[in-house]
Amino acid sequence: MNRTSPSSRLVSSAARSPADRAETLRRSCGLHANVAGPQAAIAICAQAIVVARTADPATHHRTGRRLAKVLAGAGDAAGALAVLDALPRAQEGLEGALTAWVRAEALQGLQRAPEALASAQEGARQLILAQRSDSALLEYTAITDYWLGRTSAAAGDVSAAQANLQRALDRQRGLDAANPEYAEYRLYLTRILRELGRLPGGAAHAREADELAEGLRARDPQRAEYRDL
Repeated sequence: MNRTSPSSRLVSSAARSPADRAETLRRSCGLHANVAGPQAAIAICAQAIVVARTADPATHHRTGRRLAKVLAGAGDAAGALAVLDALPRAQEGLEGALTAWVRAEALQGLQRAPEALASAQEGARQLILAQRSDSALLEYTAITDYWLGRTSAAAGDVSAAQANLQRALDRQRGLDAANPEYAEYRLYLTRILRELGRLPGGAAHAREADELAEGLRARDPQRAEYRDL
């Protein structure tokens, strides 16, 4: 007769927990969104949030945020905002920052520019809180500046957009130069350049964004997030 040890039974039980299943589906959703596009990932995200509602609040929130991001990427900004509004409150720090950036994207998609900017500012505040206890999170600072710049541009404040995006660019260039093998840094560098390219006098930045995007697509031509650059 096969016997399992208490520790094996514990691992098996943990693997079947709602939190574990929700996290597995959440990650699968993110992978599908990046590779096949957000529309292709919605069904998996929907499965994940059903499971996550029976898990702890932090898991529920992270899973719902992923669904909201996918919906925003698929063009359903109203649906994304509705999902965010129904979630448990985000934990302060990095979780709060990540959620604020998704909310900013959804609000910008709805052309609610002042609210999108306010959400980006909240994301910056939350990231500062997180960085006080974890200096490794300094690498997220460029993303904060990217969102501040992007939402400032949508709100009509071109000078603030220029300043924030230039600061993001300087930081992200450093990360990319130090880690040329890490495509995520190159991806955000391209996004920052793309936003700068949309501002007055941004033609050179737009050309550089085109070059970097072409390089990323050559690295992985099937990846949706590279095709959309």
